[in-house]
Amino acid sequence: MRKIDLDFNGISVDDIDVNLKHLYYFTVVAEVGNITRAAKELYVTQSMLSKNLILLEKQLGVSLLKRNHHNLEVTREGRFLYDKWKAQIKAFRNDIQTARELGHIGVDKIRIGCFPVLDVLDFMKKYTDRISEKKPGIFIEILRMNNNRLFEHLISEQADLIFAFVQDIPTGSDSYEWKNIIRLPLVALVREDDPLAERERLSFQDLAGKNILLNDPGGCIPRKEWFFNRCEENHMVPEAVTMVNNDLTAELNVLNGHGVAVGISCVYGRIGNSVKEIPIENEGIDVAGVWLKKTPQDLKEFYHAILE
Repeated sequence: MRKIDLDFNGISVDDIDVNLKHLYYFTVVAEVGNITRAAKELYVTQSMLSKNLILLEKQLGVSLLKRNHHNLEVTREGRFLYDKWKAQIKAFRNDIQTARELGHIGVDKIRIGCFPVLDVLDFMKKYTDRISEKKPGIFIEILRMNNNRLFEHLISEQADLIFAFVQDIPTGSDSYEWKNIIRLPLVALVREDDPLAERERLSFQDLAGKNILLNDPGGCIPRKEWFFNRCEENHMVPEAVTMVNNDLTAELNVLNGHGVAVGISCVYGRIGNSVKEIPIENEGIDVAGVWLKKTPQDLKEFYHAILE
């Protein structure tokens, strides 16, 4: 078998047995500029540190330090190597720490659920990219389904992490933990011939006396309760609140003169220009990453890290 000769500018690797610890010792000495102080920081004796540095210079064939009785000076070539090694040692230590953290996350697959509208907004990619970065090689399964099914999958442990609107998280339950990650603007969808269509922005009070159409994500009672609470806080009384099964149904009903739809931005506008989407001032819906309370602590920390 042919021997493969690896060399570094003519220096055979057989002649180099550089210990990473020696490189670290040198960077600390170069940083503090004093053997005695460096030895104290490294918790080694001054003589041991000096011997390691001399060995390193011999292995590299490079003079790293100029020594005399009063001070220590890093050579030009030593300064060059110090600048290179300092960044590399820091990266090396960070890589080891990341690897240790990954080792604590004892999963090779993660199942993430989201309400379909969120995926339409290119919402998921940011978080799946972070998962892949934090734990390379992990298999990611995306579950797209309505709100009720998302929580059913989570509670039955068929999903590990779900993204849901905060007001859709079942009230009165102590089964879940979550972290708010984004606030999506709230808008009203009105017909072009509605006087409200002349406005660039609306307030909750502007919706008083209107039939409000709310998308019902899989029979989600909390959303209706959330909306009535917002009406009460804003001293606004709607004529009625009608729940519909999806945003397209809401849009069709607005077009046919059956009320004003209220929902998040960017989900309407699929049936032409006969309706107008108007922002509601200072109103939005929070989106959260949600997991079970009984989830292991290392996974909880993993979720917090990717949801930053």
